Amino acid sequence: MNNIDYMSSAYKLLYEIETTLKQNIELTLEKHYGVNWQHILRVNRDFKTAFFHELISYYGKYPPLTSIFTTSERNQLYQIVNTRNKIAHMKIISNEEYEMLVKCKKLVKVKLTADKEILQLSK
Repeated sequence: MNNIDYMSSAYKLLYEIETTLKQNIELTLEKHYGVNWQHILRVNRDFKTAFFHELISYYGKYPPLTSIFTTSERNQLYQIVNTRNKIAHMKIISNEEYEMLVKCKKLVKVKLTADKEILQLSK
């Protein structure tokens, strides 16, 4: 695989991880607190401009989200923050960093697919 394909694939993984985390946060907190959840929870930064590491912190901070990932799983997600920054600044990532993206994507897919099914059942 050449560098363009490799980094495009890495970006795709990252995009899927980040957008899935973000969508789940918004859906879960809106369902639990209503459309004004940011105001109710006194969120410091506008959610739409939140950084990746801030998205991860939501899963350790707000009760409707805290049961989704264990501390260890959140730490795995935090491990890809530097990789995310490399991708954003078009720096080639290592094979180990790529594999961690794959691992985190699988983790997010498993955890949030199960959580989404629970959300659907509770409607």
